[in-house]
Amino acid sequence: MAIRRPVRKKKKEDRYNFEESFFAQNVKISDYLFLPEGAEAFMLFFYFLAIPYGVGLIVIWLFIAGGDISTFLVLDIFTIIPVWSIGYEATAGLILLNITLSAVNFHFKKRAYLAKRNAERAREKRLGSSSYDVMKNYRQH
Repeated sequence: MAIRRPVRKKKKEDRYNFEESFFAQNVKISDYLFLPEGAEAFMLFFYFLAIPYGVGLIVIWLFIAGGDISTFLVLDIFTIIPVWSIGYEATAGLILLNITLSAVNFHFKKRAYLAKRNAERAREKRLGSSSYDVMKNYRQH
C-alpha cells in the first residue's frame, strides 16, 4: 500500500519569481476574480458594472450622507452614471494602492530572498559543496 503525501498548497511567496522585476511578473485575473469556465465574458461585464456601482453607493453613503440612512435615501442614488463613475474612481484608486503595496512587499521579499541565497552560496563556497550533499554523504557512511 503506497503512502500518499499531502499536496502542499502554494504559498504566496512561491508564486513570485524573484529573478524578474515586479512588473515583469505574469498575472492571472482568475486568481483575484471568480470566473467560471465558459462565462468569463459575462462575469467580467457584470464585475465591470456591479463593483463600481456598489462602491459608489458606499462612498456616497459614507462621505456625502455621513453614514445617515435617512439622508442617504433622500439623495437621488438611482442616477446610475454618476454613482458608477464615483465608484469607478474609488475602485481604481484602491486597485492602484494594492499594486503599490504589492510592489513594495515584493521588493522586501526579493531583498530577503537574495540575502538568503547569497548566504547559502557563501556557505557552499566555504564548505566546498552544498549542505544537502554534506548531509547526504554523512547519512551514507
